[in-house]
Amino acid sequence: MNLETFLKNYAAKIIGVSMVVCNSLFLVQNIKLFYQYHFTNILFYLMIPDTVLFIATILFSMGIGIGILIFKEKISYTKWSLIDVGIVVLVFLIENLFVM
Repeated sequence: MNLETFLKNYAAKIIGVSMVVCNSLFLVQNIKLFYQYHFTNILFYLMIPDTVLFIATILFSMGIGIGILIFKEKISYTKWSLIDVGIVVLVFLIENLFVM
C-alpha cells in the first residue's frame, strides 16, 4: 500500500480521532478550571471569567462533534479541520484577552 491510498483510506479517521482527543483535553481543562475556581480553596492570581469558560466549553464541544463527523466521513476533513483549528485559536485568544 502506497502513501496515496493510505491517506485516501485513513486520513479522515486519523484527523477525526486527533480532533476528538485534542478538543476533549481542552474541554476537560476548562471544566477543571471551573471546578477549581468555585469548589476548592486554591488562590488564583488570575482567573478566566465564567462566561469565557462556558463559551470555550460550547466551542470545544462543537469541535468534538466536528471530529466525530469527520471520523464517520459525513463531512470533508480538509475544510472542517481548518475550521476547528480556527475555533481553538479563537478560544485561546479570547481567554488570553480576558486574563490580561
